[in-house]
Amino acid sequence: MYCDGRMIHMESSLFGVHRSLFDFTALGHAFILWLAIQGGIYTQTKLLSFVEDLDHLFFACPFSERVWNALHAKCNLPWVQRSWLDTLSWMEQFRGRSISSIVIQLIFVASIYAIWHERNAWTHGEAPKNESTVIQDIVFTICA
Repeated sequence: MYCDGRMIHMESSLFGVHRSLFDFTALGHAFILWLAIQGGIYTQTKLLSFVEDLDHLFFACPFSERVWNALHAKCNLPWVQRSWLDTLSWMEQFRGRSISSIVIQLIFVASIYAIWHERNAWTHGEAPKNESTVIQDIVFTICA
């Protein structure tokens, strides 16, 4: 991945994540995904000793779950709540270069970024967005 001519190395084979997850994404989105894979996202557990981990942040939180449900419905994919590691494994089936695989990869990476960004905004006192606004942001990111 390149940024202003400098190479940024991201180990993409961790947890079975294929490099293609990083191929079509904006640098900021790919960086947040890479941080999450590395266990470097500061969740509430790490910040304030509350009970929040990547499973809760990205999947078990009611807000996140509504976002995933809506996005999966838009793509005509059934939503099955998974753990973080199970989701990374599930994404392995979309490692190809077909249009549907690329779109699902983009949805995944943009969703991880948007959910993290929204939680981060809440943590720092910004007014919360509703899930329909976050979903629109994700769709806009993918289509931009």
